Order: sequence, then structure tokens, then C-alpha cells
Amino acid sequence: MALDPRIALAGVVPSNATALNLFENALTNAQNRGIKSAQEARAAELQPLAMQQQQQTVDTNAQTLAANRDKQRIINLNQTGQRLKPFLVNNDVQGATTVSYTHLTLPTNREV
Repeated sequence: MALDPRIALAGVVPSNATALNLFENALTNAQNRGIKSAQEARAAELQPLAMQQQQQTVDTNAQTLAANRDKQRIINLNQTGQRLKPFLVNNDVQGATTVSYTHLTLPTNREV
């Protein structure tokens, strides 16, 4: 006895719900790939700008450090001047004597 082909196919074909779920999953995956691709493209476009901003930050930090060093040098010079001022005003030769540095050891190129 031969089976009706429609009945035989009904057992093999998945239900509409399964087919719909597969389609929705495929559609979602395709949309996610499109979103990810767009995000990667945008990130690639912004990469040079991000690198430029990082370099500007480094440059700004270097300028700030240099300005702080210069400010500290000026403060040190001012403090030194304030300490020397009494000696210079009073012609104090005792306080303003020269110092010899001949006792210091200079570095050499020898390897230890």
C-alpha cells in the first residue's frame, strides 16, 4: 500500500513555528553583523582622532610639567636671593666666601 506523498512530507517538514524561529534568528544575526560592521567602521574612522587627542594630552602634560619646573626654579632663585641679600647689602665677606670643590670625585668611564 502506497502512502500519499503529502502525508509523507508532513512528517519531514518542520512546523511553521520552527521555521519562523529559524528565520527570526537568521534575521537577528544578520542585523547584529550589520551593526557590528558599522561600529567597527566608525571606530576605524575615529581612531586617528583618538590618537591625536592622546598626543595632545601628552603634549599638554609635558607643557604643564615644564611650566611647573620653571615656576619652581624661579621660586628657588628668589629664595636664594633672599638668603644672599643680607650678605650683599652689608658687604659681609665672611658669609660670601668661595667654596672649593676639588675634594669631589668626578665620574669616570671605567667599567666596574
